[in-house]
Amino acid sequence: MIFIDKPFHIGDWIEAGIVAGTVEKVGFRSTRVRAADTSIFQIPNSALAEMVVNNKGLRAFRRYQTNLGVRYDTPPELIEAFVVGIRRIIELDPGTRNDAFNAEFIGFGDSSLQILLNVYFTELDWNAEQASKHKLHIAILKLAKELGVDFAFPSTTVMIEQFPEKNGITIPYNVNKERTGKVIEEIK
Repeated sequence: MIFIDKPFHIGDWIEAGIVAGTVEKVGFRSTRVRAADTSIFQIPNSALAEMVVNNKGLRAFRRYQTNLGVRYDTPPELIEAFVVGIRRIIELDPGTRNDAFNAEFIGFGDSSLQILLNVYFTELDWNAEQASKHKLHIAILKLAKELGVDFAFPSTTVMIEQFPEKNGITIPYNVNKERTGKVIEEIK
C-alpha cells in the first residue's frame, strides 16, 4: 500500500506515531526514517500503513505562533502602536505571507499583557524558517526599543498605597501619536 498510495517521498519530513524524521529509503518491506538526533527508525511498511502519517514535506507554508508579553503598565496607545508596527513588519517581509497573519492584543496573562503573533513563512526548509524567525524577532525587538515598550517577565508587584514621605513610581511613557506614527512609518 505504501508503494501504491505514496503518502511520502524520500526527503520528506514525516511524523508517524512516535517517529518523526526525514524519509531516507522506502523499501518493499520497510521504510527508513532518520530522526533529528540522527538516529534511524526502521518501520515495517505494514505498521506504517496502519499509522496516521503527517507529511510535513507537503506543507504549503510553515506556521509560527507565539505570544509576546508586555508589561502591565504599558499604556494602551503604545500597545496599539506596537501591534500596528508588528503588522507592518510582517507585511513588508518577503519571507512571510502578508495575506494571512495575526498580530493582536489577545488578553491578560499572569504577569503580562499578551500579544498573539501568528505568521506563515513561505520557505519550507527548517533552516530557512529559523533564519526567518531570527529576522522577525530582531525587527520586533528593535520596534519595541524604538517605541519604549518593555517585555514582561514573571513577577509580582506589591503596591503600598500610603507610605509616609514617599511618592509612587511613575514610568514616563511617551505616547505622542506623532512620534509613534513616525516610528511605524520608518519600518523597512
